[in-house]
Amino acid sequence: MKPIRRADKCHHTKRTYANNFTFYNGMFNPKKDKVIDPAGYVLIRVNKKAKKLELAHCDHRHVILKGIRGSTAEEVYSKAIKLGIITQLEYAAYAGAELKKAEYALKHKKSYVQD
Repeated sequence: MKPIRRADKCHHTKRTYANNFTFYNGMFNPKKDKVIDPAGYVLIRVNKKAKKLELAHCDHRHVILKGIRGSTAEEVYSKAIKLGIITQLEYAAYAGAELKKAEYALKHKKSYVQD
């Protein structure tokens, strides 16, 4: 993978980049880069009646261990991290993105299906 080189100065700010600064192309392969969190996995849904996001923490035997409700993605994922439900950075990124999609669906009265 070849890095993308940038100019020494950013055109819209007065920040200066280091001489060895490099942008890299982001890449993700769902089959190769999938991360299993040893703490388990999460199920995310929108509870339209309660107007809340809901996250269920499941172990690898598919038993639901804990549940979290919140009005925003930030409320739910920060509690999940504090409770040790999410322990891997890659899985935290996935759960955060899914919670943001669920939050959007709740706010705009759309349907939500977890990826």
